[in-house]
Order: sequence, then structure tokens, then C-alpha cells
Amino acid sequence: MATAVAAVFLVAMVGTASAHCNQTANPNCHGCCYVNSSDGCTWCYECGDTVTQSCTFDADLLNCPVGDGVNPRHGLIVGADGITIDGAGYKITGTENATACRFAGQDDLSYADSGIYNPGYDNVVIKNLEVENFCYGIALYGTNTNTVENNTVDHCKIHHNGNTSLSQAVGASNGLHMTYTKNSTISWNEIYNNSARPSCGCGGGGNGVFMYGHSNYNNITHNNFYNNMKAGFFTKYQCVYNNITYNKATGNGLGGFILRCMMSDHNNFSYNNASYNCGVGFFIRGSNNTFWGNNATHNMNCSEYYPGGEYGCLESEPSGYVACTGGVGVKAAWDAGRNYLWGNISPNFICDNEDWDIYDDSNANHYILLTGDYNYCTFAYQYCDNSAAACPGTPCVNLCPGSWEVDLVVTDKFETWHNATHYNVTYTVKNVGYLLTSNATNTSIKIDGAEVAIDQVPQLAPHGGSHTNTLGPFPVNTSVAVNGAGYIDRIEVCADIYNEETREDETNNCLANNFGGPDLGSTAVDWDWSDPTWKNFTFNCTIANSGNINSVASWVNFVLCNGSVTVCNETTKICSVTRLVPALAPGQSHTVTVGPFRMPCDNKCYVASYIDYNNTVPENDETDNFIQCMPSVDYPPNDPPGTSCWDNNGNPAKCGDVDGDGYTNIYDGQIVAGAVGIPIATCKWAADVDCDHLTNIYDGQIIAGAVGIPKNCCKPGCPAP
Repeated sequence: MATAVAAVFLVAMVGTASAHCNQTANPNCHGCCYVNSSDGCTWCYECGDTVTQSCTFDADLLNCPVGDGVNPRHGLIVGADGITIDGAGYKITGTENATACRFAGQDDLSYADSGIYNPGYDNVVIKNLEVENFCYGIALYGTNTNTVENNTVDHCKIHHNGNTSLSQAVGASNGLHMTYTKNSTISWNEIYNNSARPSCGCGGGGNGVFMYGHSNYNNITHNNFYNNMKAGFFTKYQCVYNNITYNKATGNGLGGFILRCMMSDHNNFSYNNASYNCGVGFFIRGSNNTFWGNNATHNMNCSEYYPGGEYGCLESEPSGYVACTGGVGVKAAWDAGRNYLWGNISPNFICDNEDWDIYDDSNANHYILLTGDYNYCTFAYQYCDNSAAACPGTPCVNLCPGSWEVDLVVTDKFETWHNATHYNVTYTVKNVGYLLTSNATNTSIKIDGAEVAIDQVPQLAPHGGSHTNTLGPFPVNTSVAVNGAGYIDRIEVCADIYNEETREDETNNCLANNFGGPDLGSTAVDWDWSDPTWKNFTFNCTIANSGNINSVASWVNFVLCNGSVTVCNETTKICSVTRLVPALAPGQSHTVTVGPFRMPCDNKCYVASYIDYNNTVPENDETDNFIQCMPSVDYPPNDPPGTSCWDNNGNPAKCGDVDGDGYTNIYDGQIVAGAVGIPIATCKWAADVDCDHLTNIYDGQIIAGAVGIPKNCCKPGCPAP
């Protein structure tokens, strides 16, 4: 409920209510615009303005100025009930830094910059807007005396907000931050790559959505939360009766959906996908929360919040406790109340998580606090479906596809040099079955098809019981010479070679790889403008030898293609270039820079790297020598001083209009002041019409046969220089 108190506080904080511009009088005025009924003029809200009328963006608002952490400068500030801010597909960007974000907190959102800041107004709609590079992307800031009611955030992209600098005090910045927000709808948004200063506390930032303080009866639906530093969706401090449905949370650093507070109660989670996160899919610490029809698969033990991880969290700290059990599909906290996995409505599919599918820490003696039925899972700690036939060995009514009571697999296999001519083989056999201890078995090692060793393996407990051993040394096989310095061997380790264990999957007992040769591959690629005024960029590729012996010198071929092709190669290329890579020792790398290339007219292209282009180096693995990527080079936002040029896609670009008359001033690639020609909106980047690798432009008009400066790239179809 909005109040006058909020409005007075707002003016005190930002200094002025609004200073938006009149587009009717000034055509260069852009932003979020509306037609004023009193004067008939079109007015536009710009960075820092307070929005009191519904408005629609007509251009991006870029690089909104930053505050100092005490005096914030928001992108746009909501200043009235019942308004709509329609981004119309445009974006608003800030210039956040550690100073601006250092006072970003969980409960008071007024001190850190937000892309859209609503200090307590109701019935507000924010839609079709991209929000980037603020401390909070969108902040719905209610209080216990002035809640935010009936807001909608719909079809927005909220990304790359927050700052990870350790110079901040805490910096609990988030993508979408909601405090005391009720009866609101968050729908069809992409919320990703949001970050904050690392914090092991439960109020730390870096979440896609952070919901705090009696934020109740909200509808969170059809959103995509991914690659956020902490959680995709996070609640704290008595958030109840929310409906979270049809969302996807993947690639987040602590978990997909986290109900952190003991009083996060009576929330419903249905038909969500919480998979491939570091840490947990779902974390539950409240009571009477219901879950049905959800997927929680392939969550991994890779969280930096894990005790001993990069962020230095302890198991006794909130974030460390969430992560301490590794990759888990659903985890109930030790002090959680009764919660329900209602697979009888629609089964929860909780499978293929790295450590546990379900981990119920809520009661060490009884399977009663986390309860459910008719779900899919294989490995569970202190949990069983009500109708599970063989609890605890078979915790869910439905086993995950591919589950076996016993299953022996070879993992963590690698080789190390013993001396210049011999090496050792280290391997692990693991029982990944869910129920039974395996029989004692035997494992074999084969080199180039010949059996060289047999190793006895003891009985292994289910759910990860393992045996690790190192055998050797074995002489390097001499059947395939590599660069005169060593030889490539094919090494295969197979478990249960005598079929002493018959209750398992017999198709996954072996693991093989090559050893003894070099192995070239790309470890990093990046790109940057070399001459932004002419759309020229360079491409950098780091090539490393991850093999076991030195490589000889080799060649890498780079191919530039238009962004419309599927595979970039010599047939589809615009142009290509080949560079020498020196001999590399194991672990050594070499960075090659090529270009400049000229960006094609549609502002997108592919660069493909073909490593060891001529197959000079026989390698352990020949499948990792190709990488293709689309450079995400941000085109400069402003023209050089004194020009007003745009390319044919409407993007700012210097195109040779040196005298500002709106026409090009180019003679065969050379800028000539005073020349006139066709309007500058004509595309002028690929003008080598006769394929002589020289430009063919006269004042913006293509003239066959003209000569001029060399081109950095050539017209599609021209042979490489």
C-alpha cells in the first residue's frame, strides 16, 4: 500500500522528483515515453527520473550514472500507483561498482542502485524490459507498514547485476529483490548471471530472485533462473503461501530453489525443474510446504559455498550447511518441520544427483518430517515414500531409470610417468548400485589389446563403495611412434572380468583412453575491437598441450563466417588465415591473435578454430581440435565527436561523415572532408566487389574496379588473400 510518507522519503533520498524531457520539442529526447494529456506533447523519463505516468520505452537507456552507496541513483523510480513501465524490448543499464553496491542489503533497498526501484507503490506493471549492471536489477521495496501489493514483473531479462568485489561491506545485491511484497506475479522472465560479494550468511546476495519479509501470496511462474552466483530463487523471513510453478533453475552456485527461513511455510512448488545446479535442487527449512511434479536431477557437488570451498564457508554457517552434503536433489534441513513430496498428485522426479537424490536431515530417528509417496528416486538419506516396498533400501516407490541393486563401474582412471620409458595406471572401481554389497571381483588392465595385469577387488558397499589401486610400471608400447619422442598406448581397465557379479549392468564395466602422446586443444578464446570506428576486431585463441609428451610445431587455421551459417569452414567462409603454433611441452600453452577482421553488416559472425590444421601432430585425442564461437563484441555506444552516423541496422557507427552533413565522405576507403554522396544508412562494410582485397567505395557508393586501401576481410565468395 503506497503512502505519502514513501514519496517524501524518496525526494529526500534522490534530491529531485523528476526532470524528464519533452520529445516533441527535442527529438533527441528518448527513454520511457508517454503523451501528456494536458499539453499533447510526448514526454520521456530518463535515467534517475521518477515515473508517475504509464510509459513505453522508445530506445535503450544506457549507462545510467552510479551512486556512491549513500546517495543512490536508480535507473527509474516508481512514483505512483497503477502505472505500467513497458520496456518494449529495450534495455536500461547502469554502471554499478563496489562503492555503489557496498550497502546493498536484504531488508533496506534504498541505499543501493536499482534498475527499477519501487519504494512501496501498488498495482505497478514492469514488462518487456532488459535490466543490466545495477546493484539490484528490479527492487520492490515494501516495509512492514507499507507493503508492495499487486505488482507484476513480466517478460523481462534481468542479468549481470551486483558486484563481487571484496572491498564491499557485504553487498547483498540480487537480480529481482522483493521485500514485504504481496499478491504479486513474477512471470516469464529470464533472470541470470546476477552476483554479489561472497557471503556465507543466509542474507547474502547473488540470487536470481530474493524474497524477504512477509512476502506472501505471490505467484512465481514460467521463469528461467540460471547461472546466478548463489540461488535461482531464495526466500527468507516468513514468506508464506506463495505459489512457485513451471520455473526452471539451472547452473546456479548454491541451489535452484532455497527456502532458507524456519518460517518459510505453506508454499507450493509444482512442475519446476531444478537441475544441474551446484549444491541442491530444492532446500527446505520451513514447514507445510508441498512439492509435486518437479524435476531435480544432476545437481552436483561443485558449490564454492561448500565447506573448504573458495568462499571459505563453514558447515555451521547457513550457506555452508546447504552445500555440505554435496550434490543433492531435495534436502530438508535439520530443523525443518513437516513437508510433503506429494507424488500421488504428480510424481517428483529426483534422480541422477551426484551424492543424494533426497537428504532428510530433519529427524535422525524417524522418517516422518519429510514425507511423500509415489516419487522417483534411487539414493535417499533418512527418507522413504510411504508406500516404498523395501525401505530403506528402495526409498521411493519408483526407482530412477537405469537403477541397479549392484553396479560396478571404473572411475577416476589416469596414468603417470614412472620414468622416461614406463608409466603407472591408477584406477578406481565403484559400486554405484543403490541397495546391495557387491561380491569380490577381479579387474583387468589391457594395453593395446593385450592383458598386462589382473587386480583383485574386495566387496564394495552400495552407493559409492570403492577400491582404488595403482599398477605398473608398464613399458611404453612401441607400435605407434609419435614425433620420435614417445608412443601412444590405448589403455583399457575393465571391472568384473570373470563375471563374479551377475546382478549388475554389464554394459558399463570398462573405461579406456589414450596415453603417451601430445594432445592439443583450445583452453580459452576471447575477442576485442582493434578499430571500433571501422568495426574491426581481433580474435585470440589459447592452445595448450594437455598430453604427456612434447608436441612438434603445428598450424591452426581460423575461419571467419557470416552469422547465418551453421558450420563455419572453408566452404562457407568469408575469409581465413593460418598461423604457426610452436612446439609445446605438456602443460604449456601458446596464444595466437589473428585479425583484424571486419564485422559483417548484420553485426554477427562466427570464428572457427581448426587446431593442428594439417594433422601434423598424432594426438591422444583428435576430437577436441575444433572450436566455433560467435564473438560477443559490444559495438561502441557512441559516435566519435562531431559525427551522427548509423549503420543500416540502426546502430551507432562511424562511417566517414567527417563534416556532419549526413552523407558519407569516403573515397575508395579514404576519408575526404567535404565529399558528398548517398545517405549514410547504406551498409558500407563489405565493399570488395571485384575480390582484389582492396576497397571499392566512392563516397559510400560501390564502384567496381576502384582501388584503395587493403581490406581486413573480403566479400563473401572471395578467395583468401
